[in-house]
Amino acid sequence: MRHGMVRSSLAAILLGLGSFVGLSMSPLQAAAPIPASLSARAALRAVDVAVETCRQKGYGVTATVVNQEGSIVAVLRGDRATPHTVEHSFNKAYTTITLGPILKTYSTADIIEVFEKQHRQGIGDWALPPIPIKGITFNIGGVGLFANTLLIGSIGVSGAPDGHIDQECAFKGRDAANAVRE
Repeated sequence: MRHGMVRSSLAAILLGLGSFVGLSMSPLQAAAPIPASLSARAALRAVDVAVETCRQKGYGVTATVVNQEGSIVAVLRGDRATPHTVEHSFNKAYTTITLGPILKTYSTADIIEVFEKQHRQGIGDWALPPIPIKGITFNIGGVGLFANTLLIGSIGVSGAPDGHIDQECAFKGRDAANAVRE
């Protein structure tokens, strides 16, 4: 009986706090939702569509998808993609998942824009640790992957002669991942 009183009191406190800060919560909403995660199936679809989109434009690229922790979930090196594209596509995805949440922006293009606005002299003016952070790049072609509003991963594409083309292919990959329903 006493345990029930504690639960009821906790629910009342949470409801009271919600009202205090202008939120309307029911006791069921007070529990934290289980976070969504990036499925391997969605990641594979993302890299496949991104590489195919760029192939149709005449470019051999590599696409890499990482999860929230920056670990690789899927990589696809397309036909004619040059060797550096494997690491560079990872770096674009990793930069987005690493710096995006800090800067509240979720593409490498937007990250570059934020740094250019904050540091009048450009990205080179950004204070880095004595040894640069491994995996960080300031090249366009990384895009965040979301489940509703939760950042669950990122895709990076590398190999087209212009980062904007890489980004276009990454957006197509992102859209394909979003269409996968488990």
